Amino acid sequence: MSPGSAADLVRQARERLEASPDEAIRQFRDAVALLRKVKTGEDAVTKAEALVSLGKAYMARQAGVRADNVEQAIKWYDAALRFLYHRPFRGTADDHLISESERVRALLAIAYDERVLGSREENLSRILVHTDSVDLDDEEDTELRAMTRMLRGKAYRDRSDAQGLGVIDHDTALYFFRDALRQLDGREETRTWADVHLEIGKTLLRPAAGRDDTPWTDAAEHLQKALDGYARIGWAVGIAAVHEQLGNYCLRRDGTDFREKALDHYSLAVRHLSPDDNPTQWAQVQAAMARLALDGGSDAIDVALSHFASALDALTRSEHAAMRLTALIEPAFLQLDAGRWESAAASFEEALELALAGVNQAKTMTGRRAAVSDISDLAHGLAYSHYRRGNLDEAVIALESGRARLLAETLQWTDPDGAALTAAQRRQLARITRRIQELESAQYGGMSSVEGNDRLGVLRARRNTIVDRIQRSQRRHAAPKRPELSEIAPDEPGTALVVPLIGPVGSTIFILTAADRHVAPENVLELPENTAAEIDRWLGGGDTSPGWLHAYQHRNDGAMQQELWRTVMLDVCGDLWDTFAGRLWDRLRELGISRVTFVPTAGLQFLPLHAAAPRGPGPARSFMDDVTVTYAPSAYVLAVSKRRGTARTIRGPALLAGVTRYEELPPLPSVKDELDLIGAALGSSTILLDEQASRKQVLRQLAGASIVHLACHGAAWALGGAIFRMAWSPPPVLHLWNEGLSFQDILLQDLHKVRLVCLSACDTGMVDESLPWDEFEGLANVFLQAGAAAVVSSLWAVDDRSTALLMQRFYENLRQRDQDPAAALRAAQLWLRDSTRASLAAVYEQRIEEGHGQFVDAYSDLALGGDGDERPYAHPFYWAPFTLTGQ
Repeated sequence: MSPGSAADLVRQARERLEASPDEAIRQFRDAVALLRKVKTGEDAVTKAEALVSLGKAYMARQAGVRADNVEQAIKWYDAALRFLYHRPFRGTADDHLISESERVRALLAIAYDERVLGSREENLSRILVHTDSVDLDDEEDTELRAMTRMLRGKAYRDRSDAQGLGVIDHDTALYFFRDALRQLDGREETRTWADVHLEIGKTLLRPAAGRDDTPWTDAAEHLQKALDGYARIGWAVGIAAVHEQLGNYCLRRDGTDFREKALDHYSLAVRHLSPDDNPTQWAQVQAAMARLALDGGSDAIDVALSHFASALDALTRSEHAAMRLTALIEPAFLQLDAGRWESAAASFEEALELALAGVNQAKTMTGRRAAVSDISDLAHGLAYSHYRRGNLDEAVIALESGRARLLAETLQWTDPDGAALTAAQRRQLARITRRIQELESAQYGGMSSVEGNDRLGVLRARRNTIVDRIQRSQRRHAAPKRPELSEIAPDEPGTALVVPLIGPVGSTIFILTAADRHVAPENVLELPENTAAEIDRWLGGGDTSPGWLHAYQHRNDGAMQQELWRTVMLDVCGDLWDTFAGRLWDRLRELGISRVTFVPTAGLQFLPLHAAAPRGPGPARSFMDDVTVTYAPSAYVLAVSKRRGTARTIRGPALLAGVTRYEELPPLPSVKDELDLIGAALGSSTILLDEQASRKQVLRQLAGASIVHLACHGAAWALGGAIFRMAWSPPPVLHLWNEGLSFQDILLQDLHKVRLVCLSACDTGMVDESLPWDEFEGLANVFLQAGAAAVVSSLWAVDDRSTALLMQRFYENLRQRDQDPAAALRAAQLWLRDSTRASLAAVYEQRIEEGHGQFVDAYSDLALGGDGDERPYAHPFYWAPFTLTGQ
């Protein structure tokens, strides 16, 4: 057949598309094959038509699995778009093809809206890309143009808080919906018109962040218009969708009458649906009926669970995995609250397995972050179910499975000791993992490109194929595998791993000691006062206290706010001792433990557990007076850090970089003193100060150092992570000379020679408050991903001079007193806390006597600033901000 006959094939296929879609698809494919080399001319028009028609045919296809048909439609729409974009341009003769490319973008948005495979966050991102500035001016495209506006509104409304802007997205969605209605003026008989009213009603019913009012009347009015519109065209699924939303509307109103009306609407929705033909919508309505049933009589829980079971029965196919996960979460926690531990454990187990599979399937960092959003809660629910059943080992293993999943997966393939692979397999995986890292690094702050996301998907699929092949030949290489308890427990005498389980009715603390093969019941502490609500109160505040994060954010609003921040710090350290650390300290003393690693969770990541201290007069003492404290995102990450630390030397070359003055930020005059003091403690070091401490110079020398010390301003990104990630390019997180280091800069380095990174800057140990806290997204995480063995970082904005003294002592302990990093940091913190003005001034006096006159001001400030026996840095604000992550 010749290319000319392709036009006949396309014409014939379009004629038989409705009667015989599979035969039409075969003919469209034949036409595309005939025209595979065509780029211009009339045949190019035919080729574009065939590619687009294939996408439309699969979207309209009733046979086969719907999810697979949508995937095929996206494939052919993508092929059409690539062809239209990359063909040679012939001026005005190709205007109709330009218009066609805009239509294809709109069709792709429709397909991604219906897509159930992949991450929902990634699908929403694609919708936003394909509906951006779509140019559809022809009268025949009016409805398609309105649909793109509606889909854009849905994407803004439905993207997660971590990815979006909360109330701003809510208002933006309403803007696009109302613009879609303007496009449809006079087209009230179309389904799209009813769809837009439905989406407006759904949006008005959704609580908007920062708002207490709900426009009930407006929502009901739009839902009624949608119902009338669907009734006119006889679309049962749409009618069911409106009744579901009207049920939700009634459910949120007060009064018995509204609850009865809600049940009526849900019942009407069910009548229009079938679990076989409309499984996802059926499941949504059944879940809504379950929530309604919970306000019933003594059998309310059983009735609710029966509705949830009906929802789950409809979601059995693989393409429903994401929806099934959502449908499992509520009944799992319902069973947990009812004390039905065995059935709760089964529900959590399946949900956690689905969630972990979703992480593996997601392509982009956006998708992967969305996929891990439920994992920590599911792991806690599973752990609590196991704990109440007496399965202590299983409880700890469940907690480990919910910690730092993205970091653990990265380390599995980037750490050379992370898997027992052959050298050839390790090289193969290392190459592809490196390419994945290069693409992912741009998504740690900064917008990602469609092309980059596509490439990430291809590379991840390729790596999964390689891993599957390795697993088939050597099953032991599954990764990251379910750990055994012996792999979680520490292996050195006198050490312990502390794993908290925080719940609504109190906390349970698991203490694992050296070489434990099972959790000892006597090493499980129940702390009824340390509840999730109590930790939320510490962080967010209550009626009588502003809370840790609020006080911290407002600390620079004047002297009173600064004093309030320090008062809150002391109060929280006291609360930590009373409800958490005191009991733990007693048990550790009984066990003879001198070194402990915390795996913090549920907001404890923001707090200095090591500084927990009893209230009252007398000499200052804290938890770390008797115990060396380190932190780890998970036991797996700790094990990787330990392997790295054992294989590397702390006595290799040191890179010390710092900045004392900035154009737009406050100066840091003590940084020069800090680097000089550290240089004297370490001996031979490379020191980069001010102009020398440029981004280029620091990146050039990072990889060759054993110790990396950066003294500069940190960026306040952690408490505004969602906005931070919307920058067009990765913004700086550490401010060097004239420019800064971004997460991307760090991730692209190979730091597998670095034993220790010390970030002597503000906020460097904080995790992103807008992302799941148990993922530990932050600077320590990023340096570990890049290959460092351990990271010293700060939980809050630090004082310039006290930090210089602390760091000088830390490095003296490290090199001159031959202490390991954890012991050296602890000793330096206690020294700073307990030192008098006179003893601290003596540090500078010695340097002055050695000929370093720049220390005169620092000496004078300390020696003359108060009584010589005064301890100027006794407050934890000065000595407690720094923590060690790793070993």
